[in-house]
Amino acid sequence: MRPFMIVNQVLCCAAFAFFAGISLAHAATLPMYPASMIQEWEPEFRGAVQDNYTRLIKPKLSNAEARRLQNIKFDFPLDQGAVLFEFQSRADGRVVMPVASLLFLKDMATAQAWLEVFRYSPQPVLDYLAIIRQGRLADWPVAERLPLQALGIPVHALKDQRVLDRRNEILDKSILFILGHELGHVMQGFSAQADCSQNINRGNACDFQALQRSESVADAFAVELFRRAGLVPSASNFFFAMNSRLLRMPFEFANEREWQEYAKQQWHPLDSTRIGNVATMLDRQKAAFARGFASPEAGALKIGSSVNDLRTLARLIDDRDLSGMQIAWAKSLAPEDIKPRRSHEPKLRPTKSDLDANQPLLGYFTGKVQFSSGGSMPLEVVLRSQGGTQIAGDAMLGGIRGRVEGRYSDPKHANATWIVAGDTYRLTLVAGPEPGRLNATYASMIDITAKGQWILERKR
Repeated sequence: MRPFMIVNQVLCCAAFAFFAGISLAHAATLPMYPASMIQEWEPEFRGAVQDNYTRLIKPKLSNAEARRLQNIKFDFPLDQGAVLFEFQSRADGRVVMPVASLLFLKDMATAQAWLEVFRYSPQPVLDYLAIIRQGRLADWPVAERLPLQALGIPVHALKDQRVLDRRNEILDKSILFILGHELGHVMQGFSAQADCSQNINRGNACDFQALQRSESVADAFAVELFRRAGLVPSASNFFFAMNSRLLRMPFEFANEREWQEYAKQQWHPLDSTRIGNVATMLDRQKAAFARGFASPEAGALKIGSSVNDLRTLARLIDDRDLSGMQIAWAKSLAPEDIKPRRSHEPKLRPTKSDLDANQPLLGYFTGKVQFSSGGSMPLEVVLRSQGGTQIAGDAMLGGIRGRVEGRYSDPKHANATWIVAGDTYRLTLVAGPEPGRLNATYASMIDITAKGQWILERKR
C-alpha cells in the first residue's frame, strides 16, 4: 500500500460559494431540482439579487463606476442543468444568475450552517462536491442526490433560529460576493476572455496571464465592495475550497503547460496564485476591514486568521501527495460517509450486530496499517459473514474506503482480496493469539514492493 499524506485542510467556519462556471462533461449525473421548485423560487431569488445590488452595491459605487454599470441587467434562467454555481457575466452587461445554481447555493449554505451549529465537521460539504466532480453521484439513491438529502440535514433544520441566522449570513454574503466579482468583470470589460476565446477558436495560443490578471481584478472589486459596505469577507478560504472541489487543480497535471491548456478553457481559472492574491488584498487592508467590528482589535485578529487560512489553502492545493489522497477519497466514498460526522475523515458506521459479533474474524476492528516501507496509517475494518465460508466487509484507511472479499479456510484464517485506491491486494487474515486481536498480511497484485500488515483489535 502506497501511503497517502493525510493533511487536515484549513476550512473556515463560515462559507462562501464560488462563482465560476463549471464544465463537468464527464459527470453523467448532477443534482437536479424539480422544474416546479425552480419556478417557485425564481421571484424570491430575483428579489434578493436586486436588493443586494440596489441596497448594498449601488450606493457604494463611484460616479465613474455607476456610469459604467448604468445598463446592468440580471438574468435568472430556469435551466435545471445549470446547477453547479454557473454564475457568469456577459459582454452586453448582463449578469446571469441561474435559479438552479442559487437553489444549490442555498442548500449548501443550509448544510454548512446546520453542521456548524451542531458542531459536526463541515468536511462532508466539500466531499459532496468532490463526489459530483468525480461523476459518482449516480452511485447515490435518487432520493439522496440533492445536497440536503445527501448530507443528511434534517428537514426542519431552519426551524432552529441559530441555523436560520447562520444560513442567511452565508447566503447573503455569498450572493454579494458573486455579484461583486461578476460586476468586476463588467467594469473592466471582457478583452482577456474574448481574446482568449477567439485565439482558441482560431487554433492560436491564449494569453493565460491575461486571464489570471482579469480574475484578480474581479476579485479585487468584490473585496473592495465589501470594504465599502463595512462588511468582512471572512470566509473566502471556504469559497476557494469549494471551487477547488469542482475544478481540476494544477497538482493534477503532469506539468505547467498541461495545466494552462486546461485552465484556458475555464472562465474562472483557479490556482494557488489567485488564492494568494486575495490573501494579500485582505492583509493590506486589514485595518480598514477591522473598523467594521465593534472591537477593531478583534477584527484585525479575525482578518489575520482568514489571511493565514487562505495562504495555507494555497499551499495545500499544490501538494501532489494530498491530491492523491483527495482523489482516492472522493472515488471511494459511500452514501453513509457524507452523513453528519464529528471527524474530519469519514469513519465506518458499524451496526449493533457488528459490535456484538463474537466469531474470531467477524465484527468491527480498529488499529493501523503498518507499511513495509515504513510508517503507518489508521485503519477501521468491518467484516461480515456472507453465508457458508464467504466473508466480506469494508476497510477504511485514513478516510479512503476499500472493499474486502474472501473466504474462510478455517474459523481463524481467511484468504481475501482488498481493493482500495485503484489497487488490488492479496490479503491473509489471521485471528490473533489473544482474544479480540486480528492480524493480516497484504501484498499488491500490481506492485510487489507494496505490502505490509494490518494490526487490529476488536471494538465493542
